[in-house]
Amino acid sequence: GGLPLDPVAHLRRAWKDSTRFAEFLAGLSAWGQPQLVADLCLAALYARAAYGFVGRMGYFDSVQNGAWVFSVQKADYDMAEHVDSASNLAAFMDMLQVAEEDVV
Repeated sequence: GGLPLDPVAHLRRAWKDSTRFAEFLAGLSAWGQPQLVADLCLAALYARAAYGFVGRMGYFDSVQNGAWVFSVQKADYDMAEHVDSASNLAAFMDMLQVAEEDVV
C-alpha cells in the first residue's frame, strides 16, 4: 500500500455513497418484507461479482454447463477472469432491471 495521495478521499467517497444510497432508499415505495430486501441486496452483490456475466449467459443453469465453464472452457477463455467489468455490470443491470444510474 502506502498512504493515499488524498488522505480524506475515502471519507469523502463514503459520505457521497451514503448520501446517494439514502436518496435511493427515500425514493422507494413502502416495503413490507424487509428480509426479502436484505436477501435481494445480498444476491445483487453476488450477481455483480465476477460471475455476473457467466450467470446471465446461463452457464450455471446446469451442473454440466458449470463444469464446462470451470474446466474445458477455462483453458481457452476464463470467463471469471477475462470478462470485463462493463459486461459484468451490464449483466447485473439486466438481471435486476435497473439503470446504470441506480447502481451504487
